[in-house]
Amino acid sequence: MSKKGQVWSLDFVVALVIFSIALYFFYSYGSASLDTQNEEIGEMQIQAEKLSQNLISSGYPTNWTNSTVISIGLTDGNTRLDPNKVLEFSKINYQHAKNSLSTKYDFQITFRDRNNQTLNILGEELLGKNISLEDPANIIPTKRFLFYNSEIISMEVLIW
Repeated sequence: MSKKGQVWSLDFVVALVIFSIALYFFYSYGSASLDTQNEEIGEMQIQAEKLSQNLISSGYPTNWTNSTVISIGLTDGNTRLDPNKVLEFSKINYQHAKNSLSTKYDFQITFRDRNNQTLNILGEELLGKNISLEDPANIIPTKRFLFYNSEIISMEVLIW
């Protein structure tokens, strides 16, 4: 009998064991990383919903200014956008705005009309950070509908 077949089967078994070990490590560490990313995305989605919900409130105090704000809200409390609050919000330091909105994530807020055109509210087209200047790995969008000048508009909130 020839020993060529025995050497080949031994090489095959060693290669199969090495491949199996590599496959095990790939899936065990890869799935842990994926689970962590999924948890972060889930947390970001919850934060985006809370942030947008806070923004459609009247805030605290109800008639806040950039110097008196505790909690930022951009409406009159009845989903009617208050342009003066948008203007006051634009005057707030970004870090202070993040704290007032109780978020650790960066954000951008824009308003759009029914034709999806960006609205200019008292000279402001964007609140927060400009996402086009960033390179985020994950972006979570939320959209809320508001009344402004007797029309329905959308408020788009992006967090990253």
